[in-house]
Amino acid sequence: MGQAGYESKEYERLVKRGFKPYSRGHRMMYEHAIDAIKKTADPANIFEAGFGIGWGLDRMLEEGVVDVYVGCEPNADSFKYTRDRLGLNPRVTLYPKAFDYSFESPDGEKPFDEAFCIEVIEHVPLNDQLAFLEGLRALAPRLWLSTPDKDRVPSEGVRTMKEWVALIKEAGFESVEVNMAHWTYLYECRA
Repeated sequence: MGQAGYESKEYERLVKRGFKPYSRGHRMMYEHAIDAIKKTADPANIFEAGFGIGWGLDRMLEEGVVDVYVGCEPNADSFKYTRDRLGLNPRVTLYPKAFDYSFESPDGEKPFDEAFCIEVIEHVPLNDQLAFLEGLRALAPRLWLSTPDKDRVPSEGVRTMKEWVALIKEAGFESVEVNMAHWTYLYECRA
C-alpha cells in the first residue's frame, strides 16, 4: 500500500504528478512556517514527525533554513521515495518509523529549534494525542502543527479548534497562534 491507502502504482503516479491536487494545503502550511523561520538569523535544527514524500523538507533545504534535519515517516513508500532523493544529504537524517519519543537532538544537548507535524496528529488515536504533543514539546520550543478542525472536516481523530488549542497548551506550549487562512488550520505553538 502507498500513501493514504493508495496501491503502489497509483502512489507512484501521484508522486510523478507532484501530489499537486492533494497537497496544496500542505504546501501552504510549510511555506508559512518557512517564512517565519527565515526571519531568524541562523538555519535551524528541525525535527519532523511524518515527512511524507518530503515536499516540506525539499522547500526547507531550498530556502536555506535547515542546519540539521531529523525526520520520521512510518509509510514505507513515502520513506523510500524521500530517502532515495534526499538520504545522502549530510544535514538530513531520516528514520522509517513513527514518532516514538526516542529521537535525540542533533548535538546531544541542545533541543531542536523547530518541530513540524503537518497533517499527522489526526491519525494518532485520540487518547494518545496529548502524549504525542508532549513528546514533540520535549524536542523543540516551537511546533508547527496543522490538522483539520472538526467543525470544518468532521472525522474520527479530529477536534475543534478550541479543543486543539486546549490540548496543545496542556502539552506544555504556553502560546498558540492559529492561522485560519488555510483549508486546514496551522498552529504555531511556543513553549
